[in-house]
Amino acid sequence: MDRISDLPDETICQILSFLPTKEAALTSVFSKRWRNLFAMSPTPNLHLRFVEVDFWKPKSDMSFIDFVDRVLAVSGDSTIRKSDRVLNQLISIIFTCKTIVKLKLGSLVKFAMVPENAYLPSLKTLFLFRVRFSGCEFEALLSACPVLEELTLLGCPWYARQCLTISCTTLERLTLSCKGAIAYSLPWSFSFDTPRLAYLNYHGYIGDEYPIVNLHSLVEAKLSLEYRGSPNEGNPMNLIEGLRNVEVLDLSSLGTSKLLSSFAELIPLFGKLSRVSIATEFQHSCTSWKFLPLLLKKSPNLKTLVIKGPLHFYDEYGEEFEPIICECLSEYSFLSSCHVKILEIIDYGGTKGELGQMKKFLEKLPYLELVNVHASAKAKLTFGTDLQVLLRACNIQLNFFFF
Repeated sequence: MDRISDLPDETICQILSFLPTKEAALTSVFSKRWRNLFAMSPTPNLHLRFVEVDFWKPKSDMSFIDFVDRVLAVSGDSTIRKSDRVLNQLISIIFTCKTIVKLKLGSLVKFAMVPENAYLPSLKTLFLFRVRFSGCEFEALLSACPVLEELTLLGCPWYARQCLTISCTTLERLTLSCKGAIAYSLPWSFSFDTPRLAYLNYHGYIGDEYPIVNLHSLVEAKLSLEYRGSPNEGNPMNLIEGLRNVEVLDLSSLGTSKLLSSFAELIPLFGKLSRVSIATEFQHSCTSWKFLPLLLKKSPNLKTLVIKGPLHFYDEYGEEFEPIICECLSEYSFLSSCHVKILEIIDYGGTKGELGQMKKFLEKLPYLELVNVHASAKAKLTFGTDLQVLLRACNIQLNFFFF
């Protein structure tokens, strides 16, 4: 047996106390006796050098929180006695750490106070999942991140907050989802002071107003928005205006099309827009189809049009509903002025109505070169031949993608 193992536990613990906790923990693999000796040292040192901290995965097998819990469980009469004390110290350490690049917090973590000396000079990615801040602590945290590039806010409750302001001059990517939070816990207004933001994914309820919208560098926007209550409870005027420079626009919900069509007179000219996606559904009103002509007219340089859903509507019994299509796209002349080269259809069913609608697109889009069709494998034989014949007559390339 080695000489160190011959020493009493108290002596070994004293020796281990001179090592950082991370290194002392490595000795736990020696034997059962050594497994908990490192944690019984007089003053466990939890000051680690962090690069990435993840506090939101509840089942992480060897997360840092699990490690801290193990230290506390076997510390006995060590000077560390309460987990609250450790976590408070840990938060203070993290929020003043100069090496953290990526930080994830979640699972209803609540911060009553961000340390006054909070400073994260290396933090580039911040992920907050159902994190609740008191007062202005969120803004305090943002101001402590001078090089932040990516921010994700998912389902965070904002009780007693009249306005949420996201102000960061270095931010390039923002994902804001309010759907996981209760409607009354959300701010009534939103401000985006993000001059370098290139990507925006905004999912949730529309705000009553948007006092500040600085999105001059925005390249791609994905919107899935709906009214919190009645249509009179929201004014997205500044938000809509702030989207004028986007190059890629994804209207990923019917509610978004409905909302934008309600403010048709506010739709700006999308001079840089080259790709747009718009959602449709089998059994729904023709909101998206009514909004499509306006959107295309406001997008003179559009090259790719993606329709995320069927080309035709059905009634509640699954029957094709011809009047809806006639009402929504009875006037096709707007297509002749479009410069669309690529048409992509998601969830194509190949019905008679959809085939007729496809024919109209092929006839009226003068610059169309490529059609990408996504459909179920079961529907392959039912419409493949008809669609191929139709496109061959127009001298347009066709690609099938089956799922």
